[in-house]
Amino acid sequence: MNRSRRGSALSEFALWVPVMLLMVSGLIDLSWLMHRYQNVTRAAHDSARVGAATVENVGDCLGVNMIPAAEAHGTSLLTTMGISCAGGCTVTATADDSGPVNTLSVEIDVPFDHLFGLFEFGTTLGATFTHPADYQNSSSTNCGP
Repeated sequence: MNRSRRGSALSEFALWVPVMLLMVSGLIDLSWLMHRYQNVTRAAHDSARVGAATVENVGDCLGVNMIPAAEAHGTSLLTTMGISCAGGCTVTATADDSGPVNTLSVEIDVPFDHLFGLFEFGTTLGATFTHPADYQNSSSTNCGP
């Protein structure tokens, strides 16, 4: 290979390396985002399931036991998955008995930290999951607003 060909190959390589590094770092950041989103979604689903399976006492308002159980389980799951709640994550559970089926909804919002920060994918990840809570012996009378 002559000298000018080696120089052109080196200059082409020098031009493409930053582009390739940018693409790879963006792909890694996007993969990290999808991994975290999957964990948050899984935590919302499992928290709603555990909360809906928590038995209410006869005559209690819907959600007296379910809501604290779901919120505690969600926070515990996030910690187990390596998502720190020190940055302000929220786990909110709400019970609803207005429809034909009692339901428990769990909403989780977690701040998202980028690995490289070259692309802006947003600053929070959120997931909501609603689970039926049919077999509860609760009452909505005198429960307040």
